Amino acid sequence: MVKETKKSKDNFCPYGMLIARILIVGIFAMSAFGKITGFSGSAGYAASSWMPLPGELLIVAAILMELFGVVSILSGWKFREGALVLVFYTFMANIMFHIGDGQMMAFLKNSAIIGGLIALSMLKPGKFSISKE
Repeated sequence: MVKETKKSKDNFCPYGMLIARILIVGIFAMSAFGKITGFSGSAGYAASSWMPLPGELLIVAAILMELFGVVSILSGWKFREGALVLVFYTFMANIMFHIGDGQMMAFLKNSAIIGGLIALSMLKPGKFSISKE
C-alpha cells in the first residue's frame, strides 16, 4: 500500500481546490446571467411557484444570492458563507420547482450540488484565494 505523504498531498491540493471552486460556481454564474438577461421571463416563471411573493422579488433575491456565492467562492472571501448561501438557494429552488412529476433528475442533481456545497463549506478556500485562512 502506498502511503501518501503530506508533501505530495499539498502539491496537488491548491490546484485541486481552485479547480473545484471554479467548477462548482459555473452553474450559478450561468444561471445568474440567464436571470439578468431574461429577467421578465424568469420573474414570470418564479411567480408560478408556491411562494406568495412577486416573481420580480424572487428573481432579484436569486440573482443576489447566486452572485454573492460565485464571488465569495471564487475569491475565497467569505468562502464558507458563500457556500452556505448557495446551499440555501439551491435547497429553495429544489423545493419550489423540482418536486413533482418529471422532476426527479433535476431534484437529484440539485441535491448532489447541495451535498458538494456543504462539503465545500467545511473546507478552507486554499492557496489561490484572498482569504487569510
